[in-house]
Amino acid sequence: MRDNLDLTGGLALAEAVMMALAPGLGRQRAHQLVYDARARATETGTGLAEELLKNPDIVTPLGEHRIRRLTDPSACLGSALAMTRSVARRSA
Repeated sequence: MRDNLDLTGGLALAEAVMMALAPGLGRQRAHQLVYDARARATETGTGLAEELLKNPDIVTPLGEHRIRRLTDPSACLGSALAMTRSVARRSA
């Protein structure tokens, strides 16, 4: 699964970045910035994180570390841990 996610260069995680930017920049501005970075990543074959990091309007509010975390598929487990613990408790 990780290999499949890596094939997109992080593009599947663009929404997470947009949602992180939206409170400070507004939804429409955040959407446009991430959409543009996503388009450049697709055109050039670079990863989404690399394109996001080129834009100070994105880097200033989020910082490099948070951008890298938001575009890392292993950090996007959602409720998986809580669900796993719940199932484990029930089966014990």
